[in-house]
This record gives sequence, structure tokens and C-alpha cells, in this order.
Amino acid sequence: MVMKSYDIIIIGAGINGLITASILGKKGKSVLLLESRDKIGGMASTMEFAPGFKCNAINDTIKWIDPRVIKFLDLYTNGLEIVQPDILKTIIGDDNEHISFYKEIDKTINAIAKHSKKDSEKWKDFSSYIEKLSHFLEKLYELKPPILPNIGLKEILRMRSILSPIRKYGSQGVVDLLRVAPMMMPELVDEW
Repeated sequence: MVMKSYDIIIIGAGINGLITASILGKKGKSVLLLESRDKIGGMASTMEFAPGFKCNAINDTIKWIDPRVIKFLDLYTNGLEIVQPDILKTIIGDDNEHISFYKEIDKTINAIAKHSKKDSEKWKDFSSYIEKLSHFLEKLYELKPPILPNIGLKEILRMRSILSPIRKYGSQGVVDLLRVAPMMMPELVDEW
């Protein structure tokens, strides 16, 4: 039996494995992508949990895809369609009570108000606050990690660019980022 050799072997055909294999293949590498299941997609793959009822296994939404990946892999031409439903998420509680979070912020505020007027009044400010901090994360995703053993002034200066989205909010933006980044979401929500 003749063994074929590959430049790269990737284990796991989840979103990250698929994207990595596609990028490396497009750059001319021979890639072997291995998946233990009979379908690809990993935590974003669709499962039938009861006859006729399907949902994604874990990831029910893709929060963000790097625009450089979309462009490099020409995903829109190859069929990518990003769909954002009116209802983004619904949380079900006791006695079939629920809160739905909508694409339109005012609908979400009204849904929260049915359970807590106080929380609904803070939702718009909380959403704006999270949006402000998320701009930092987008910049962080774009940054090529430095090679730590050889880190020098050039790499440190390049890393400063990740703070540019938050710097426009002044020193308080940087303080907020440094304070909130290591927090668990329930801690942050409790502050509001």
C-alpha cells in the first residue's frame, strides 16, 4: 500500500478546521482533513433531536466571521448567506415564561419590560456599552500574534493598534476594557 504524504493534517472538520483547511489549500498546501463523525460542521452542525425537530448542536449563531476570510475564500460567491432572524435568542424560564431578544432593540426592551421595568430601562445603555467593547475584539482578531521569544519594539508597537478602537472613548474606554475583559458575563450583568 502506498502512503500519500500531506503538507498539513487537520483533525476536526468544525468551522475552524474547515476554514483552516480551505485557506491552506488555496495557498497551495496539500491538506488532509479528518473528521470522526459522518458530517462536517462540528458544534455548528445541525442535529435532529426528535423526529422532525432540528437545531444546531451547540453554536446556534455565528457571531462574527473575519471579513478577510470571507474575501479570501470568496464565500459570498460560493453560497454564503448570512441570515439574521428577527428573534435572535429566546430564554425560557419557569412556567413557560420567556424573554426574546430581537434584532430591533426597542422590541427587546419591550420584552424585558414584561419581566423587569428597571432592567428594560438599562438595556439600551448596556447594549451600547458592549458594542463599544466589541470593537476592540474585532481588532484583536485581526492581529497576528507576536513570536514571544523574539518579541521586540516593532511587535509591541504593532500590538498598540488593537487599542485604537477603544482609545476614541478616552482613558475611560481603556479602563473599562481592562476591567471588563477578564469578567464573567453574569458579573458584568449584575453591575447593570
